[in-house]
Amino acid sequence: MIKTPLRLLALSLCALTACKEEAPVAGERDPALPKPSDLSCAMDLVTPLIGELPAALETIDIPDPVRVLRPGMAMTQDYRPDRTNIEIGPDGRIVRAWCG
Repeated sequence: MIKTPLRLLALSLCALTACKEEAPVAGERDPALPKPSDLSCAMDLVTPLIGELPAALETIDIPDPVRVLRPGMAMTQDYRPDRTNIEIGPDGRIVRAWCG
């Protein structure tokens, strides 16, 4: 009598593991993330300002959302393809810009 419920449980577990999604292979891009060409942040507007002081950012209209990161600031790890990230280096100049 006990064998039948155990068989059903084992069969159910096997069926559930067949539905499990495979993890992406190391080095491959996650297909759920947008392609780099689909990014809609304003990185291209900021890139020419690398090496300039942050005051140079006031000369261009950067669409929201924008995040300016200064040395030592905490940064969330959430990925937002529409957000423009601007990093200020220890020398007080713009070091890089990226989407995310």
